[in-house]
Amino acid sequence: MRKASEVERELNRAGLQRFWEFWWTRKVRLFAESLGDNEHIVAGVRGYFREVRGRLVATEQRLLFIERKGLFGSIVESFPYSRINEISASNDVFRGDLIISSGASTERIRSIWKAHLIAFLHLVQQTLAEFRSGGPTSSTGAANHLDTASQLEKLAALRDRGVLTPQEFQEQKEKLLRQ
Repeated sequence: MRKASEVERELNRAGLQRFWEFWWTRKVRLFAESLGDNEHIVAGVRGYFREVRGRLVATEQRLLFIERKGLFGSIVESFPYSRINEISASNDVFRGDLIISSGASTERIRSIWKAHLIAFLHLVQQTLAEFRSGGPTSSTGAANHLDTASQLEKLAALRDRGVLTPQEFQEQKEKLLRQ
């Protein structure tokens, strides 16, 4: 089992820090219990899975949705990259859904902020492609993807605030993704 303090730092780096939550320590412990010894959180988003609001994280090996439910219950859903056929998104104006096709089933993580969704989707698609090709999925490679994802989020925020025009945003995004 991973140390809760390490997992909490990874959640914070992924942008999933505590946000007015009473059961935060229990949630961090649940993540620590669910992650493998050599598995690290590289990115994450908040959304709804089966009508429950929680956190979806990407690791080097899988996507993992976790949320406490009630006093003693919890929801833990694992989507190993080896079983994911396709991952895509459907967007609304401000929010969107992450669509995970795995075997015969399709699952949705709903109502994710659009700026976070796009960056997370790109990171997961790239990690999934590397996983399939047997390429680098180390925590160092994942950290580089996280950096790109966080830079994309910052660019999107600047565009949304009107600091960047849509054309400037697109140019910067393409430049960043080419690196």
